[in-house]
Amino acid sequence: DGRGGPRRAVRRADLGVAVRGWLVLVLLVGCGEEPLFGPPTESPCPGDSTLTYDDVVDESRRLAAGLIELGVGPWGRVGMVMANYPEFVTVKFAISRVGAIAVPFNFRYRRDELAFVLADSGCRVLVTMTGFDGLDYQEMLDAIAPGWDDAGFAHRLGAPGQAVPPLRHIVLLEAETTARPGVHTVAGLSAMERSVIRRAPQ
Repeated sequence: DGRGGPRRAVRRADLGVAVRGWLVLVLLVGCGEEPLFGPPTESPCPGDSTLTYDDVVDESRRLAAGLIELGVGPWGRVGMVMANYPEFVTVKFAISRVGAIAVPFNFRYRRDELAFVLADSGCRVLVTMTGFDGLDYQEMLDAIAPGWDDAGFAHRLGAPGQAVPPLRHIVLLEAETTARPGVHTVAGLSAMERSVIRRAPQ
């Protein structure tokens, strides 16, 4: 009927974030945060790795606090280049905890394909493996986002000529190769200063 306008749109957006955070809580706690639902159950992971649902709850909460430290908030986009590692689960839930949008990319993408989807998606943060099955993602990023491994990359000015202007942070999962010194890693994100953890949905 045309009434309400912008205010109604804002309320809908706020409700969307609130509902998404509530669903994450139900999915995780309802699946087995131990004292509520008996003995710990396990979440299937590739190889010999297992995660209990309690593990997912705790680690995703820590990662969510780290994402907030990187400036990720509601409706922000976080790209994911990850094969079937246990960390895919915890990172995915962490992104949902802060109300952001997970944007999974095909981990078989080569440099030009990855450059295109990164630019098209508008991701501020990319969580990627260091390497997988002969692909070197750190080397790809050297061509896609030069200087990504420099301390000042997060504070660069978005210029029209840049291939991925919104991108500010790369977080590496060490897989097959080691991360370069000084860059963000998934393990480091989990261990970041947690002074803002109260701001992450609990």
